[in-house]
Amino acid sequence: MDITPAFAVLGSTLSVVITLAVAHPSADIRQRSLQVLHVLFGHRRD
Repeated sequence: MDITPAFAVLGSTLSVVITLAVAHPSADIRQRSLQVLHVLFGHRRD
């Protein structure tokens, strides 16, 4: 499997989103980061 540039930055992008979701002083930015994580990793209960 080749490592594409988009795939290479995925880890650092996730690190930034997780850091924002946990530690940013603005509640709006924390909430938006949590929404991004939910879209990426959330699951539906059918």
